[in-house]
Amino acid sequence: MSLMHAKKVKLSHFFNTFFYKKLVNLESGYNYRAIKRWTSQRKVGYCLLDCDKV
Repeated sequence: MSLMHAKKVKLSHFFNTFFYKKLVNLESGYNYRAIKRWTSQRKVGYCLLDCDKV
C-alpha cells in the first residue's frame, strides 16, 4: 500500500465479547488489572491510543 493510501485507512481495534464479560463483574466492578494486561501494547501489537476507533 502506498503512503498516499495509508493515510486514508483508519486503524481500528475490536474486542471480543469475552473481553467485556471478564471486564465487568456486577459484584466487584471493573477488573482494572485484567484491562491493563489485555490492552498492553505488547499483547495487542500496537498502541490502542493510535487507533481511530476502539
